[in-house]
Amino acid sequence: MALMTELIESGPSTFEEAVEKPVWVDPILEEYESIVKISVWEVVPRPANKSIVDSRWNFKVKHVENGSI
Repeated sequence: MALMTELIESGPSTFEEAVEKPVWVDPILEEYESIVKISVWEVVPRPANKSIVDSRWNFKVKHVENGSI
């Protein structure tokens, strides 16, 4: 239990770190499926000489007022 708490309380800093920890895989898949379901983005050809907007995963453990996860 202590190991699980340590893994959860210290969020990963990269996607690669997150997918190595089973506790993060289900939330990642759930978030991705939600994004795809509501069509958050549309893949289109990149216009010449234009910059693109990339995306980032932000891994954060949320706590309630009493400090529990």
